Amino acid sequence: MHSTFKANVLRFASFVPSIIVVFSMVFIYGRRWLGINQQPVETMFQGILSYWLILLLFSIFIVMALMVAFVFHAVVFNKKISSFQKLIWIVALWVLNALAIPVYYMKYLHNDHSI
Repeated sequence: MHSTFKANVLRFASFVPSIIVVFSMVFIYGRRWLGINQQPVETMFQGILSYWLILLLFSIFIVMALMVAFVFHAVVFNKKISSFQKLIWIVALWVLNALAIPVYYMKYLHNDHSI
């Protein structure tokens, strides 16, 4: 039971913060690419935006913690991959962290019963 709880928390932490970070980036840069950034933000939206920024901040902290944990897992515990693949995963987790974390989780940790 305890192992299933840890696996569910890891699954949630691997996907939800990454989705929030990617969605926020699309929203921010999408407005800029569409030329909407000059329009004022309505008062109602400002309240939602402040809560969204707090959620985004916590999501970034979770993504950074998972990045460190998954790099550690790739280097120390993952015996399925070669040294070159470990280097590729380290670079991918460092550079593309919000996108690479769910991929690494699904590829190597989803069926890992030691969690």
